[in-house]
Amino acid sequence: DTQLAWIKFRDGNCEFASSAFEGGSIVPTIFSGCMENITEKRTADFTAYQQGKILPALGSNYEEADRLLNIAYQRLLNSLSATRREKLIDAQLAWIDFRDANCGFESNRVSGGRNICLIRMSEIRTQQLISVDR
Repeated sequence: DTQLAWIKFRDGNCEFASSAFEGGSIVPTIFSGCMENITEKRTADFTAYQQGKILPALGSNYEEADRLLNIAYQRLLNSLSATRREKLIDAQLAWIDFRDANCGFESNRVSGGRNICLIRMSEIRTQQLISVDR
């Protein structure tokens, strides 16, 4: 379930990333580069899981991490054209499904894993959204 949710997020996120160049000949290159980058990150997650490692979060408060994520999301959303806005919404909904499934998986592996995972994934997603907004 987690991996299927990740695939939906990956595809939607890369659709959003490449939509900035809609109509241009570089779209396939941007899309495939996004797919490669996000797949490398997921592979690193699997390697960490195999080694019994769960990556730590920087913060310790999920509500704060979620608040910052929502600020970054709304800021980016408000700066986009209608077409790109829909792609971001789709990607973000897929990310939420992936986050929830992944954190459920991690909660079965380590004590406190769900909360740490929610914070860490929110922090990472916030940075991803901020980097698009630049």
